[in-house]
Amino acid sequence: MIYHYNKILTTNNNRIMKTINIMKGILTKLTFKDFERLGIITMLIVNMIAINCALKSNNYSNDLVGVCMNKYSGIATALRNYNNGVKVENTNDLMYKYFDITNEELFYIRNENVSPEVSYDWMSGMIKQLKKFKKEKDFEEILAEYPRIAKTFDIDFDKIDGKNISSDVIEKCVDNLQEYNLNK
Repeated sequence: MIYHYNKILTTNNNRIMKTINIMKGILTKLTFKDFERLGIITMLIVNMIAINCALKSNNYSNDLVGVCMNKYSGIATALRNYNNGVKVENTNDLMYKYFDITNEELFYIRNENVSPEVSYDWMSGMIKQLKKFKKEKDFEEILAEYPRIAKTFDIDFDKIDGKNISSDVIEKCVDNLQEYNLNK
């Protein structure tokens, strides 16, 4: 058994040495112009890799947005009814479902998995919805089960216009989110 492994190692070492010798031979024959061309080719390859990574990242972001939108659509009708004053079957259940989605979206925002535009839209919508939920008697109790949400939206909702959320308020919430993750 040991002989077999030694033979494999010897064979691999021989291959490595042959490869090194071939590379030495190639490198000693290259001129400055060849190195210049290799530099340009290397830069092109690195740029192609960077573009490919950016495209994959964008696709990942789009996939995350799609997943979250799909989850949100499952409660959209109940939220719309709640926001329009129509009685919903179980408000606490609706808040739990909304907080679950919000918690996930905050995770993606914090880790910059979604674009700044999407982050801004999500945060704006969250603030508007939380302002509406705040009047529910079990809001604080349920919110306490979601420390990321509680810390992120530790703001004075009474001073916020429910229709137009200012950039300053969103920026404060993003700062709170960053701070929550640092202190965790």
